Amino acid sequence: MRSSIVLILLLASTSCLTAQSLTFTMPQMLLPDAATDKAVDITNFKGRFFVTWKEAGGAGKPHVAYLGRHYDTTVSRIDHVLDGERTAFPPVLRVLGARIYLFWIGEKGELRYILNNSDTSFDLENVHRLDITGGRLSLGITSAAIGGRLLLASHAPDKQHLVYILVQPGMDGIFPSTPLQTVPAGTSTDYPFVVSLNDSLARFCWRGYKDQLVYCTDLNIVTHTWQTPLLLAEAKSRVAPAVYHIGNGERLFYIWRGPDNDKRLYYSTYRDATLPKKQTHLPAYFSTSLPVSICIVDDNNFILAFTGDDRKLYLSYFSNYNPATWMNDLLLPVKGSYTLKDIVLPGAHDAGMSVLSGVGGSQSGTINDCNTLTQTLDIAGQLGAGIRMFDLRVGTFNGRLYTKHCSSDCMSDAIGGGYGEKLSTLLDAIRNFLQKNKGEVVLLTFSHFCEKETPVAALADSIITRLGKDIIFQHNGRGVTATPLRQLAGKVILTFEHYRRPDGLIDSCTIAGHSGAPVNFRREYAATNDLNKFLSRQETFFRELPGGGGGNGLPGAVVGNNLPGKVAEGNLSGGVAGNEFSGGIAGNDLVRLDWQLTQDGGEAAMICNDFQSEKTNPLIGGAMLLTNVIRKHQSIIDLSIDGNKYLPVKLNEWISKGLVNKKNKPNILYVDVAGNWITDFCIDLNKSGLYQR
Repeated sequence: MRSSIVLILLLASTSCLTAQSLTFTMPQMLLPDAATDKAVDITNFKGRFFVTWKEAGGAGKPHVAYLGRHYDTTVSRIDHVLDGERTAFPPVLRVLGARIYLFWIGEKGELRYILNNSDTSFDLENVHRLDITGGRLSLGITSAAIGGRLLLASHAPDKQHLVYILVQPGMDGIFPSTPLQTVPAGTSTDYPFVVSLNDSLARFCWRGYKDQLVYCTDLNIVTHTWQTPLLLAEAKSRVAPAVYHIGNGERLFYIWRGPDNDKRLYYSTYRDATLPKKQTHLPAYFSTSLPVSICIVDDNNFILAFTGDDRKLYLSYFSNYNPATWMNDLLLPVKGSYTLKDIVLPGAHDAGMSVLSGVGGSQSGTINDCNTLTQTLDIAGQLGAGIRMFDLRVGTFNGRLYTKHCSSDCMSDAIGGGYGEKLSTLLDAIRNFLQKNKGEVVLLTFSHFCEKETPVAALADSIITRLGKDIIFQHNGRGVTATPLRQLAGKVILTFEHYRRPDGLIDSCTIAGHSGAPVNFRREYAATNDLNKFLSRQETFFRELPGGGGGNGLPGAVVGNNLPGKVAEGNLSGGVAGNEFSGGIAGNDLVRLDWQLTQDGGEAAMICNDFQSEKTNPLIGGAMLLTNVIRKHQSIIDLSIDGNKYLPVKLNEWISKGLVNKKNKPNILYVDVAGNWITDFCIDLNKSGLYQR
């Protein structure tokens, strides 16, 4: 069965909540046809994701579904159903060494399990029973790998006793008979959670038997000694509180459902085994009556899985860093001496087009959200999501300055176009952001000017006045591409296409094979909605860049967005030291990977006919209808969401092949529907060897 879920982009365009330096995305339904009345469990096995649940109602069949890899472009949901098995309690997944196990409690309280027979499937034909001496299991199980053994925690079939087993599998992965042991200091009405602290210590957490307080204690599996139980923060829970490792194992993360009728989720986190003293609650839409599951995606990102009140399975991504301060927190401490040429930044194409404030052009009735909007977050939202390079085009609408997206530089010459965010609003957002986050760097590139509608010099004055000179990087002969990041921190870098100011507050930028401008973007704009053509052109671009394994050093980039021979007030910069072109990547070059799978220019005004205005010219309307009958069109946002999932996959592939290397690596990943997902990928890339000096 095919599934439309792709983990990398499942929640890419949704809003986020940030608390205690953790950022959560809005919950999204996973596997719409799956339903359960117990907890769900999700696990990462060798970079592949599995989720398990039991069918709703009494004793139901256990299910385990393979969801694919984090960066898969498509996901095959392989749903394994154990038809001959029944359980009244939630099953659980556990990775131990090179194996992944699925455990569940049988109808007689016995522990049953299966092993994987590949990296993507389980051996359903061979169901094993772990013989437990001295008792039975009930309510649920959790497990932890510790010192090469497996520690499983559960509840006795009475009202209060917590139990556990510690067992080591044989060479074939099968577990020998083992005794059931009692947690001496723990009593509860639900099963406990367990996590390993190191090779000898394991932490148990449970809700109190009567008081609903959350208790934690540690077991030393070598000496078989227990610590005195301690209370977790201000926590109270009606069900089993979960505890997991996050942050590359550096943090313990506790998450629990509230007491009594409070179905909100609360969490606490701390960087070592010390119990945290503060708790944070998630919004009410994180609502469940059951324990939750946490799964590691990578060093920075995690998945929260839970069962909703509608019995459906839900996922939310969260990160252990604050995307609003990622440069200050993760980049500057180790790369403060690096420059923009040494790193990669997440960038937003047509960044101000998250809203349609007005339309224009000779066929303005054909313009709508479908063929104009490129972003789902406004500038403030993009800043908070970690985006640091913004492509902005500005025009005048009803006497005010707005961002724009149209088929020509001048709206009066365009078939159609739209106006987005008000310029003053987004500039205020940038100023407020940098005043609060002084370790971040923001790069604004303005282009697509129309002198007769919005004079460039006046636009420049407006921007500088609104932002304030104190937060603007003053060029004055200093090449921004050669300036250390620590000197750029807290600043906004202003560049205008083919325009500069003598005071150095705005310098010129170009998009060309080589240029004397202070900033030159080397890029390839494919202008197609054909994925294969798009990928082919991007691959050719990197191959033909110097160091990319072919070509003469000149990219196949489209230069058509330049204003050849035209310089607005001020002079085109004569360049800065180190900009000389010698067939390589010049000192002023920033390599920009333009990743827009989008409507082409000839179609943009004639698609999305569901939104067409009654004022549309009948001839144009007929062409629109014919176009939509012949071709299946999607909005820019839809195309981008579909195309964006290929970016990490293909770029990683090109890096592994050496097509992208230290000589031609991208400095900006420039996308539509910019959000946390592209920031995450840039953070990973900046940690890689490709971006080390």
